[in-house]
Amino acid sequence: MFDYATSGDGFYPDGGFVQHEYHPYNGSYGLSLLQYLTYSMLAVRGTQWAFTAARLDRVVDWVEDNFRPWIHAGAFMDMTRGRALSRFYQTDHRLGHLTVATLVQLADVLPTSDAAALRSVCKGWIAADTTQPYFAYDDVPIEQVRIPSIVRGRALVADAAVTTAAESTRSVVATSMARAVHRRPGFALGIAMDSTTIKPYETANDENLQGWYTGEGATYLYLPGKPGHWANQYWPTADKYRIPGTTVQVKPLALGAGRGSTNTWTGGVVQDDVSVVGMGLSFAKQTLRARKSWFGFGDVVLHLGAGITSSDGVRVETVVEQRNTGPDGQTVPVVDGRAALTTPSSTATTLTPRWVHVPGTGGYVFPAGTAVRALREDRSGRWTDMDHRGTYEDDTTHTRRFVTLWLDHGVDPTDATYSWLQLPGATQAQVSAAAASDDVVVLANTASLQAARQISTGVTALTAWSSGTPRDRWVTHRPHGVRGRAPGRRRCRGVGERADTAVDGSGHHHRRRPCRCAAVRRPAHHGAVDQP
Repeated sequence: MFDYATSGDGFYPDGGFVQHEYHPYNGSYGLSLLQYLTYSMLAVRGTQWAFTAARLDRVVDWVEDNFRPWIHAGAFMDMTRGRALSRFYQTDHRLGHLTVATLVQLADVLPTSDAAALRSVCKGWIAADTTQPYFAYDDVPIEQVRIPSIVRGRALVADAAVTTAAESTRSVVATSMARAVHRRPGFALGIAMDSTTIKPYETANDENLQGWYTGEGATYLYLPGKPGHWANQYWPTADKYRIPGTTVQVKPLALGAGRGSTNTWTGGVVQDDVSVVGMGLSFAKQTLRARKSWFGFGDVVLHLGAGITSSDGVRVETVVEQRNTGPDGQTVPVVDGRAALTTPSSTATTLTPRWVHVPGTGGYVFPAGTAVRALREDRSGRWTDMDHRGTYEDDTTHTRRFVTLWLDHGVDPTDATYSWLQLPGATQAQVSAAAASDDVVVLANTASLQAARQISTGVTALTAWSSGTPRDRWVTHRPHGVRGRAPGRRRCRGVGERADTAVDGSGHHHRRRPCRCAAVRRPAHHGAVDQP
């Protein structure tokens, strides 16, 4: 059994699992470790080498903290799978199946209450995976669930005494691996970031050669009604230069190229149904700089960017969405109540919408006057475009239709900004209503402070990037890696240079030290957090 890691490889108490020192790997190496650990536990059960209660508790904690947050509808999120993302035979759903098979076996050696809870979770994932059902024939002859696991799964589904667990709504910030997920009953939004300690992607053995932006402020939206979005040939066909959430220079990159992140802070805080996540953007090999924050106010996510500056003579973009609508996808966006992009074309259109609704995906609300570039196009590609190992290949040319939205900051921008609201899974009526509402108000969006307030709940959230802000009624916790938990069901996470996290306190004034911080503040009538 392993202790929690404090640096480098291993499990972290915040939900992270790191392998090869710099890469999130819960859904690949972490899963392999869990498989062989489970086999060992089963082999020694009832012997003098059986795992002690304390060790069993440790494994239960790993399952709950380091695996469950990163699985949605039975699929293991791509942002936690390292270079396995580029393997056609290791999709999020296939590795989710292997996880379920492993956990069903693991339940056999756990205490009664833990075993019952775990079986319930597995039953929920089996039921939720309608894209690649657990019991369906899979014609890919690698990473298959074995027949004994199919039998156990059938028995689990048939067992009326085991409840079917709902999808987890627990949001997590795992700064140890620069990952976060904001979870609600209707969606999960993953955020993949980088820093000097976590690289934006891994390429090795000629794999994942186009993963440049997959962990650089990338957002991964999971919806219960569209569980197959990423597994449906997304990676061979998507534009790898326009990964959702990223702010990028528009220029070609060599296969496997890196730009050397010099970002020294990535972190966030979770309190109840509010998530605050932030990261800096800076590199050794290009001049692009930016501050990026995500504020999850329940079912609405505010995206903020500031200080976007570059002097390399190239255009800079921020990608709002690149949604896979399937082969010959018939999904047509609705812009301010009217259908747009009705005819697929590789020529971009400039829109100035207040809101955009993508049926089956949700909506986006922009400040008045925002110019949004838009495409609805067919894209083709092969898995072998990004995987050159020469073994276990799929060189089939796949085609998928995408709806892509992005913001053009121009060539060599100086202190450019962006702001939009995302409503995952929302109906057209809900998106239109959000555009007409002032419920979420941006209080600041600069390179030193990004802050917003949700009027209906009285919640204020912020990311502070320089000394002197915020002031008044904020209790801070330092230093570099805050791993603890304080009253109010709040999880603080911070890593990097002088990284702080902050939560609203009791009304006392506190002198601020030079810091970078993420914070959530609730008014007293919404349950202000006591000072620890």
